[in-house]
Amino acid sequence: MRAVLGRSPAPQGSPGSPGSLALAGLPIWLAWPISLAWLGLPISLAWPILLVVACAPSAAPAPAGALTAPAPPAATGEETRPAPPQGEPPRQEVAAQLAPPAPPAPPAAPAGPPPRDDDFVDVSALIQDAVMELRYATPGNFTKRTLYPVARCLLRRAVAQRLARVAAQLREHGHRLLLWDCYRPASIQLALWELVPDPRYVARPSFAPDGTPTGGSRHSRGAAVDLALAQTDGTPAPTPTDHDDFSAAAQPRRAHRAAHGGAEARLLAATMISEGFVPIASEWWHFDAPDSSRYGFSDAPLTACAPPDDCPPPAAP
Repeated sequence: MRAVLGRSPAPQGSPGSPGSLALAGLPIWLAWPISLAWLGLPISLAWPILLVVACAPSAAPAPAGALTAPAPPAATGEETRPAPPQGEPPRQEVAAQLAPPAPPAPPAAPAGPPPRDDDFVDVSALIQDAVMELRYATPGNFTKRTLYPVARCLLRRAVAQRLARVAAQLREHGHRLLLWDCYRPASIQLALWELVPDPRYVARPSFAPDGTPTGGSRHSRGAAVDLALAQTDGTPAPTPTDHDDFSAAAQPRRAHRAAHGGAEARLLAATMISEGFVPIASEWWHFDAPDSSRYGFSDAPLTACAPPDDCPPPAAP
């Protein structure tokens, strides 16, 4: 500019500067041409420069209420997802509303009656290692006849639980239970009485006019058991006599002193008595539950179990 004009520009506030002329009362559009002329610029050039300066665009603040474009989001290196429109539920909620409803839960099975102490239970379900040798279910008994239609050992629940504790003790001595007789229907007891009418060995049954049993053996109450010992492999242990021996040798006071099987008979009696069972004077193999009189006599027939509820589980290997 100095090379063009040949003169230094006037300092702000000196005579002839636009600021001093504006202060003197001249409009700014007159002050600029006069100042340029004062600097030596022809007036014919001063006016076009003024027009260029006056018409140059300038960044003016947007008027209040004007619409402005939103600034682009800053780059973060991650994909940005647009937010759902205001008032619209999230996509997950929409999917949950469109999903089919879950099927209703199946109704719970009706609960059966609670177990009772006087229920008949299959002893095989409680004592799975017991050896079943039910003599009256085969011809191998003193009658030489098959009296039971099935070989099942049924006892009242409380009696069977007491017997299970006996079995647990005998396992510690290397023995298992060998079961000869359990529940005996009253009608079968009557058949035995007719064959051996001796109350020392067979209890005489009695019946009401309608056939309901009113007396007889504790076997008919489901509260007596005839049994012996077996080895761990299931073979019978030595016994003083066979089952249903009606001689004096079957009496406990003699059987317990027998050279053959006496020790086993004593172990059996001691274990049974320790769990509350009561022996009788004529048969070393017979034991009654201590509360046998609380159970009524029964003539319900022995039948095969009804799977799955009435059958014992398979024996453990």
